[in-house]
Amino acid sequence: MRIKENKTLWTKNFVFIIVINVLLFLGMQMQLSALPVYLKELSGLDATVGICIALGTVAALLARPLAGYAVDRFGRRSLILIGLLMMIVSLFSYSWFSVVWVIIVIRTFNGFSWGLSTTTSNTIATDVIPHDRLGEGMGFFSLSQSVSMSVAPAIGLFLVDNFGYKYMTFVAAGLFCAAYVPALLLEYKKVEINPKKTKLILFEKTAIRPAIIMIFIGIPLGSVLSFSALYGNSCNYPNGAIFLSCFAVSMLISRPIAGRLVDRLGFKKVVLLGFILYIVSMVFLAAVQTYTMFLCAALWQGVAYGFVQNSIQTMSIINAPPERRGAANATFFTGFDFGIGIGNLLAGIISGAIGYSHMYLTMTVPLAIGLGLYFLLASKIECNN
Repeated sequence: MRIKENKTLWTKNFVFIIVINVLLFLGMQMQLSALPVYLKELSGLDATVGICIALGTVAALLARPLAGYAVDRFGRRSLILIGLLMMIVSLFSYSWFSVVWVIIVIRTFNGFSWGLSTTTSNTIATDVIPHDRLGEGMGFFSLSQSVSMSVAPAIGLFLVDNFGYKYMTFVAAGLFCAAYVPALLLEYKKVEINPKKTKLILFEKTAIRPAIIMIFIGIPLGSVLSFSALYGNSCNYPNGAIFLSCFAVSMLISRPIAGRLVDRLGFKKVVLLGFILYIVSMVFLAAVQTYTMFLCAALWQGVAYGFVQNSIQTMSIINAPPERRGAANATFFTGFDFGIGIGNLLAGIISGAIGYSHMYLTMTVPLAIGLGLYFLLASKIECNN
C-alpha cells in the first residue's frame, strides 16, 4: 500500500517505525554495553575491546552503502525483515561461545546486520515524515534511540551480573523477535523502479559532505560508548555504566528541541552550539574528580551530541530525491560508523598508553576539526529549510 503525502507527523506508520527503532536499539545497546566488560574479563586487554568493537563498526560501515542501494532498489519491507533475522542469529550466537576470536567474528557479523537494519529503519522513517517537518520528525525518531540507550546499559549489565551473559543475549534476541510484529504491520513506501536509474550507485552525493563532518563527531562518540564504563570503574565509581544511561536521557530531551530549532532557525546556529558544548564536555569529562561530576559530564555530552547529530543527519537527507533516501541514509551512517570505528580503535590504543582521562582530552581534537570542516563545507551544502 502506498503512503499518502500529508502534514500529519504522528501517523500509525510513524508510531510503528519508532517501536521498531526502540526495540532495535534496546537489544543492541544491552549487548554492546556488556560486551566491553565481558571481553575485558576474557582477554584482560583494552586493545582487544577496541579491536572487537571497531571490527563490528567497520562491518556496519561496509553494509550501509549496500543496504542503501538495496532499500531503494528492492524495497523496504524485505530488507528490514532480513536485517532483523540476521540480528537475531548474531545475538543467539554470542551466547554459545567464550573464545575471544570467535566473539570477534560474531561481532563482525552482528555489525553487518546492524548496518543493514538501521539503514533500512531510518529510510522508512524519512518516508513517513512530512518533508516540511523533517527536522522535528527525525528529532522524535532519534529520541526513540535515546529512550532505549537510557535504560539498555543498566538492564544489560543487571542481567549479566544476576543471570549471566548468555541469558542477557537471549533477552536481547527476544526484543528483535518482538520487532517483527510492527515490521509486518507497517505500510511501506512503494518503490518505483526507473530502468534508467538502476546503476549500482552506493553513495548519495547530497549527503557526502554531512557524512564527512559526521566522521569527526563519531570518533569521540566511539570512545565514550566503548570506554566510559571502564573509565568509571577505574575511578572506583559505584556503577560506571550509568554514564551511558545519563548520556541517553539528556539526548532524549535535546533531540526533539534540536529538530524544532533546525526547522525554525536553520542548521548553522544549532550545529555551532552543539559543537561548542561537545568540545567543552570532553574537557570536563577528562577532569572529573567525583561521581557526581562524572554523571554531569554524561548529561552535558548527551545534550551536545543530540544537537549536533540530529542536525547533521537532517542535513544529509533533506535534499536527497525520494528515490535516493536509502542511499542518503546509508551515506550519512557510513560516515557515522567510520568515525565510531576509528574512535574505538584510537581509544583502546590511547587509553592503554596514557590512561582514560588523557584519552578523553585528546578527543577534543577531532571535534575541533569537525567544527572547522562544517564552516568550510557549509556554504556548499544547499539546505532547503
